[in-house]
Amino acid sequence: LAYEMVAYLEAKGEEVAALIFIDSAVWPQVPLSYIDRFFDKLDNRLERGNTELDESFKDFLQNKTIRAQPTQRLLAYRSFLNKIKMEHCLKTNIYQIVADITEAEMEGRLQWKNYTTGNFEVYQGVGEHEEMCAEPYVLQNANLLKEVLQYEEKMRNQVFFLENQVVLRIK
Repeated sequence: LAYEMVAYLEAKGEEVAALIFIDSAVWPQVPLSYIDRFFDKLDNRLERGNTELDESFKDFLQNKTIRAQPTQRLLAYRSFLNKIKMEHCLKTNIYQIVADITEAEMEGRLQWKNYTTGNFEVYQGVGEHEEMCAEPYVLQNANLLKEVLQYEEKMRNQVFFLENQVVLRIK
């Protein structure tokens, strides 16, 4: 959705300072395995004995009837994502803060470089995708986001002067 919003704003003539993703992949089509992987990760966390969850809540999360509603929502979200046509090449810089992922998973995150004529930069975040904005990783990733914002501001303010006229602005 962030990509679509930036494309819309740029089409209206607006300048967008930057687009910053937190572990976002470009998929030509979102595979069904995406939903299976979500529940596999949930099951693995439950099996490891997450101390923040009491036993009754674990039983609740493992109930097939309870899982039906989020499964339907994930399928609807997958359908929505698969209908998005990514036809715009943005002018804005794109920054990607990636999770702790495999090389194969990184491929989808790097695809964003094909959707901008601006700069594309990747920063290594901490935690798995689902954990990046939760304890204990949220503060480290927030600091990284702050670093990206400061870098973008510095680049936007870097101006070279020649005879009191601006001749080049680095993006």
